[in-house]
Amino acid sequence: MNQSTLQPLLVALLFLSSLLTSTAIERQKHRERSLFGAPKTTVSILNALPEDLDLTVHCKSGDDDLGEKILQFNGTYEWSFHVNFGVTTLFFCSFSWRNAAGSFEIYKAKRDMNWRCPTYCSWAARDDGVYGYKESDHVNDIHFPWP
Repeated sequence: MNQSTLQPLLVALLFLSSLLTSTAIERQKHRERSLFGAPKTTVSILNALPEDLDLTVHCKSGDDDLGEKILQFNGTYEWSFHVNFGVTTLFFCSFSWRNAAGSFEIYKAKRDMNWRCPTYCSWAARDDGVYGYKESDHVNDIHFPWP
């Protein structure tokens, strides 16, 4: 092959190589978005106990200890996170107030991620227990009574 025949062939190979590389990069970006690009989830806890009663809340996951928070009447505590790759994210919280105490699973990815509260999980502590709110149906769907 002479040089005049090789030059168009090399240009075509270079173009094809560039096209394949950019397609592979776009595929990889899409794969990363679908695996790790889930939106953040926010959990909110409201002190809906009778007036003048403080609520002490201490939330943890296997990786994070969020510390103890004291919520005054009608006060809220919120935090946000991404569900882990294995969909095993779990936050449990201990609650205590003058008349009761208890520890409950407040966010469980397998229960909450798709149907209960995919982006915003709302909980309210009341005098008869802790209530979880289901976003899609606009109802309290979980009730953990005080032990």
